[in-house]
Amino acid sequence: MVKGGSQFNQWKEEMQSHPYFFHFPILSKNLRNAQNIADLSTIFLRHTKQLNMADEANSIRTIHPVIGNEPKFIHVPRGKTEIVWDALEKYHPDCKEPVVVLVTVRKDTNSVYQQIMQKMENGGNQRTVIKYSMYNYEKMPQKEKDEQRNNLIQYIKNPKPEGVLITDDATYGGMQARNVIVFHRRVSGAIRNSLLRATTSLIFITSSEREIPPEIRNNYAYENLCKKDLRPNLKDQQTHLEDQKPNLDDQQQNLEDQQPNLEDQQPNLQDQQTHLEDIQTNLEDQQPNLQDQQTHLEDIQTNLEDQQQNLQDQQKHLEDQQLHLDDQQTTLEDPQQHQEDLQTNLEDQQTTNLEDKQTNMEDQQTTNLEVQQTNMEDQQTTNLED
Repeated sequence: MVKGGSQFNQWKEEMQSHPYFFHFPILSKNLRNAQNIADLSTIFLRHTKQLNMADEANSIRTIHPVIGNEPKFIHVPRGKTEIVWDALEKYHPDCKEPVVVLVTVRKDTNSVYQQIMQKMENGGNQRTVIKYSMYNYEKMPQKEKDEQRNNLIQYIKNPKPEGVLITDDATYGGMQARNVIVFHRRVSGAIRNSLLRATTSLIFITSSEREIPPEIRNNYAYENLCKKDLRPNLKDQQTHLEDQKPNLDDQQQNLEDQQPNLEDQQPNLQDQQTHLEDIQTNLEDQQPNLQDQQTHLEDIQTNLEDQQQNLQDQQKHLEDQQLHLDDQQTTLEDPQQHQEDLQTNLEDQQTTNLEDKQTNMEDQQTTNLEVQQTNMEDQQTTNLED
């Protein structure tokens, strides 16, 4: 385990006195961090008054070949550990991107881990998240120790580590990563040492604004989430204003060019204004007439409705009369029909009687003829016999 502070210096002296140990080199140039990260070292040393003007003037600034991403600083209320998840989602949207979350107060490690796991359980983007911390290691159950160790071994052995490693600054001492999110709060370890754990991309979250140099607040991406109105980024505003200046100049020139036209149009606008006022006056004068006409139309409408009702009543009366006439017609037609039926019956009876008489007469004549014929034949027969 790496020791810190005076213990580390004492340990280094003891190791250097060993006859078979290599001498510790004293590095004067920082080539491990990108230029944007390395520049923070000088700013924080100056802020904490650990670097005086003479040393700064004599120091030679290292020009690193890699510029790196612009560091981002976020001031949050104390204990607001859920902001780590928001920073991951905003600045590292690729869930496979390896990110180290470095907690400067070791007991906050569990809180940060639990907040991230809770966000994922509630439907957030799923990431591989492991926790490895030596905080309270002596009292940690053996099962948890083994789980931490196995997860870390699997994470490191991956040819391309993916996801989030949550640890503390003491456990991570002497190591670096490409992407680092530092979660820092007041009365904790050295800020500068934590910042330099990032080689390329750094997000620094703190609850202590006084520990952030004014040079950082004014010239770097800085958010103040402790106030309702976020503190503006002066550097971005300055760049935005400079970008807008040519457009403002062009707009100013266009306004100057349009000024003569506006002056020429001023009389026309005044005439139009007068004309509109006259129209308004006429409309106001016509308003009473329109109201009277509206009343008259309403009266006409009422009369038409009354007439319509009368016509409907008359139509109903006519229909009733027509039904009455139909009933009377039916009553008149019934006796006549009876008379016609009687006449027809009489005619049928007469015809039948005549036909019967005619038939009887024909039958009688036929019978008489036959009898006579028979008598004549009998007489002739008798005469012949005689």
